[in-house]
Amino acid sequence: MVSGECSKVTFVCGKGGVGKTTVAASLALCASLQKQKTLLFEIDAGSQSTKLLEIQPATSVWREAREHLFIADINPQDAIREYAGRVLRFDALARILTDNPVIHSLLALLPALYESVLLGKIYYHAFHENHEEPVFEHIIIDMPSTGHALAFFDAPQALADMVSHGPMHRNAKAIHEHLINPKQTQIVIVTTPEETPCLEAEMLIKQCTSLRMSIGALVVNRMPHHISEILVDQIIHAPELQALHDAWILQNIRANHAHMHVPTVSERQQIMSLVLPEYADTQESLRIVSAMTDLLAPILTQWNTIP
Repeated sequence: MVSGECSKVTFVCGKGGVGKTTVAASLALCASLQKQKTLLFEIDAGSQSTKLLEIQPATSVWREAREHLFIADINPQDAIREYAGRVLRFDALARILTDNPVIHSLLALLPALYESVLLGKIYYHAFHENHEEPVFEHIIIDMPSTGHALAFFDAPQALADMVSHGPMHRNAKAIHEHLINPKQTQIVIVTTPEETPCLEAEMLIKQCTSLRMSIGALVVNRMPHHISEILVDQIIHAPELQALHDAWILQNIRANHAHMHVPTVSERQQIMSLVLPEYADTQESLRIVSAMTDLLAPILTQWNTIP
């Protein structure tokens, strides 16, 4: 781990199923459309974001998928190999760690190691002093679900406390310092406008804040639309359209219920809140990812104002 000029790193987090991957892909596309070199990282995610972007699956080696947009997948085995080679500077150990299944299984039991190694790979690409790498202005990470994300953020300090000296300790401390530096790292939390995801988002905000991490925004995904009462007035007296009228009532109940939860979270936590509409498509696609870019642009605008 080196010191020096660093890319801006954004972790996109939230409860499983709320649309983290869609938001991460859209945010990365948004930055690339602004002609900012952007690296989108998946964490062992099976190339879900690349499917949304309609590009070839990511591998552990970054590649340029679109103009100014680079992609890569992080998996524990490749990250451990790189960690042993770059941090411990012991290539033979790297081969042992990754090629021996017994040792590999034992390493998985070591608290905080995997998470710290994966974070180490992210921040390795963030530093502009690594001249063999392109200079990324933004690195955006599609994180695992809430509980796993918190384990990632807490891991470097836990590893530094567990290993009291040496290169592993120094690397873990350096990663922790970058995580809590608001000029280098922010968290974007994604939720949907239902009670359980909103409560989990609020818990995540509080826990990230307790870890001294900077919250960039709360993104509320799939907000239901209200249906105009003018339209209802036209169908309310038509018996053959009774089912449509009933659907309108249910939709507006959903919308009213959804709007109850969102202000509570954003106002209590005093962070920027962005609302993404519920799209008619049953499956999220490149069209939806592209449509979200303008709505998510304030996150980058705010982020870019930090010197």
